[in-house]
This record gives sequence, structure tokens and C-alpha cells, in this order.
Amino acid sequence: MLPKNNLIIKLTDRLFNVLNEKSGIESIHIVIQIAYLLLLKRENPNLWKQIKQQGHSPAIDEIREQIVHIQQQTADSYNLPRYIIQDFEFKINRIEIVSECVDIINSIYKETENLGSSLNGTITYYDIDSAIFDDLYEKIMKKPEKFQNLYIPRHIRYLMASLTQINYSDRIYDPMCGNGGLLLSVYERIMIKEYESQNQDVIDTDNDGFSTLRYSLMANLPSPDTLNGSDPNPQQLLLSALSFQLRGIKKANLQPNNFIQDNISEHFDVIIANPPFGQKFNKPHQINEVVIKNAEIVFIDKIADTLSPTGRATIIVSEGFLSNTNSQHMQCRKKLFTQYRLEGVISLPSGIFLNTQAKSSILILSKDEHNNRPDVWFYELQNDGYTNDRAKRRTKEFPLPEVVKAFRERQYNSQNKRTETCFFVSFEEIQRNDYNLSYSRYKQFNYERQDHGDVCEMMQEIIHNERDIQNILNELESTFIWKK
Repeated sequence: MLPKNNLIIKLTDRLFNVLNEKSGIESIHIVIQIAYLLLLKRENPNLWKQIKQQGHSPAIDEIREQIVHIQQQTADSYNLPRYIIQDFEFKINRIEIVSECVDIINSIYKETENLGSSLNGTITYYDIDSAIFDDLYEKIMKKPEKFQNLYIPRHIRYLMASLTQINYSDRIYDPMCGNGGLLLSVYERIMIKEYESQNQDVIDTDNDGFSTLRYSLMANLPSPDTLNGSDPNPQQLLLSALSFQLRGIKKANLQPNNFIQDNISEHFDVIIANPPFGQKFNKPHQINEVVIKNAEIVFIDKIADTLSPTGRATIIVSEGFLSNTNSQHMQCRKKLFTQYRLEGVISLPSGIFLNTQAKSSILILSKDEHNNRPDVWFYELQNDGYTNDRAKRRTKEFPLPEVVKAFRERQYNSQNKRTETCFFVSFEEIQRNDYNLSYSRYKQFNYERQDHGDVCEMMQEIIHNERDIQNILNELESTFIWKK
């Protein structure tokens, strides 16, 4: 992550407000417009400079024409249907607004380059543009509740990607990719793994304790042609494509498919996903002759059909999915043991998502055609390294890399007691509990007997104290009367 200070934060806020207040552009479209301008800066630096030349500023139509060219490049690079690009045109219609945005972006560049002068290597537009994009996107995600299922914080995405066994040649898929955040985290893990064998000196540690690599350095390596994402929302697909382009990711396959309703004929080696929480599904879907209406259940069930024979999946699920006792949830959880090898369940703390305190967990699965039913590893993440409030201030702890380490070394936890942070539970016990996968169902708590003493003695002590208090009050009262 690039360094930032209060000035950069204020400049980014100002960039948002210029378009929101002076152009009346909706918040989600602001991110798209700024992404267009950032790509314009790198694709046509001469035109960018002309915007600030007194008396020689280009017409807004000339800028719009360049944006159309950038949109076409975006569609070609990420296999997007052209209608998606055409539906999200350049909305800034006044050159003075463009000029003001250019000023702010130039100021962010200058301040970031000054702060980053001590870092290894040169900071390029890949690093700065991606940081601006992420800051703007997170800003809008903090506001409307309707976006809460579309955004997983960066550190949780890194945790999921780090928990997933990924190879350079794997075909990777996010069935509801939103702005592409999970795919980005997987991409970064792949590129770091490739870079580590060549040059250890450029691998840094981010604010959460994970290894990190700047996008300007990743761009020196060929991008894996294995990233695949789908989303029924074309706006989110465009955001994914623009986010990839700003980071120098040259290729990805992004499709406007509805994973729940459409038939997906392809198979993937890795699926990393955040199913929709609390949504209903009208199209009939059955698991073992049980009709399913819950979209989260259908989503998780279909992942098994989409994985390759040796595929792996890392999924965030709601607490309700893990513990609900109705037949729909039970059948889906049972299917996890017939089509998957359930490697682990990691209980997450409440409040990791923006605008909701919903409890959730991470399931780590691998395809298992032999129907092996090993013991399941459970882990409780008590805090994610941030305060549990809207400010989300960073604490001193680095709990997330500890989760990854514990998962990779879980074979040493086989003798752990249920009172510890992580432990194993047998398939037979889970089966007896209606396939309940909630961590709290199997956790055992230590209760220490508290000796409060003899009740009669306590009563006598209270009476004695009350008498002392009353005597003091009488003395005070007589003193006040004497003075009066």
C-alpha cells in the first residue's frame, strides 16, 4: 500500500465532491468518471496537459472521443460486451469541471510521489491510480446499505486469497465479482509468489502483516490469463474492468452472467466468492428433492458443479447458513461432505462488512470425488486488527497472518481441546448435530466457580456500612444547621 497523509485524503474527498456537487453525478458513477480521467492521463498525456493551457483547452467533445477509445480498449482487454461500455458514457459535460479534476489529480500525484520517495523502486501511475480508485470506491461503499454485500474489506480479501491454494496456471473464478476485489487479491498472491523467486528485496509488508508488491512491479511480469468473473450487474463488471486496467492487469474474462440462474458450462480450478446474503430465489432449484428458495444456498450448491475435479473454493457464508435447522440449509451443508472435502471453518468477528454487524465465516473447501470425510478444522478469529466501529482504526495486533499460519500448520492441532482457539471436530459429531458448522456449537468454555462468601455475613456487612453512612450524613446535617 502506498503511503498517504491528511492532504492526500482531503484531495481525494475533494475530487469526489467536485463531481458530486458541481456535476450532480451519482456516487457509483463518480468512480467510473475518475477512472476514465486517470486512464486518459496515461493514454494521452498531451491532451491532459492541454486541458490546463490557457486559451487552448480542448473541447469537451474531444475529451469524450478519447474516452470512447479508452472504453473500446477496456472492452477488448476484458472480453466485455460492447453494450456495457455504451451504457456508461463520459458524463462530465463542462471543461472547467474536467480542469478542476485535473488539478486535484496532479496534486495527488505530486504529494504521493514525495511521500513515496524512500520506497524501493519508482512509483508509477499503476500504484497511484489504483490507490485513488480504491479510496473513492471505499468512500461510496461506506454510505448506502444496498452495497453492503458487494464490498469485502481489503484485509479480509487478502486473508481469503492467502488461505486458498493457488497456482499460476489455475483457472480462477468469482461468480459474483462486484468490483473485482477478490480476483485482485488472488492475482496479487500469484504475482508475489512469482516475484519472490526472483527478487526478495521488493517484497514489502502491508499494514495487516501480509506480503505485498506494488502494481508497478507486477506489471513487469506477464499477467496470468486465468482470471474469470461474472456479475449480473453491468455497472459492477465495468468497475472490475477499469480497476484491472488501472493496475496494469492486461487480460481477464468478465461476463454479465447470473451465476444462480444461468447454466455455467465451464469448470474452474479455484473459486473465491461472497454469496448473496438474505436474498430469495424464484426459479426452482432442488438438492436431494428439497426445493430451495434461498439464494445463498443455491449459490453454494452450484459452486460444487462448477469446480474442476481437483478444484478448491474459499467462500464467505452467513452465520445463518452454518446453523439454520430447516431442511434446505441442512441438505446443502450435508452436500458439502459428499461433493467436497471440508478443510476448515473460520469464524469471523461481527462488523467486518461496512454498514452491517452481520456474523459470517469462511469455508475452505476442496473437491473430493472419493467422498472422504476427514475431521473439520475450526478457528475463531476474535478480531480482525481493526476497531469495531465506523472509524475502523488499525490496532497494534496482526491477527490475520496468524490465521493463515495456523491453517497451514493445522495438522499440529489434532490434540487441541475445545477450549482453545482452534480444534478439530469429527464428521460423525457434525452429522449428529444436523451438519451444524457454527464454531460456537462446538466451542467449550471454561467456567470458574466464584466464591462469594457467606450470605448472612454479607448482609451484616451491608447493614454495618449503611449505619456508618447514616451517621456521617447526620453529622453533616448538624454542621449545616449550626452554620445556618
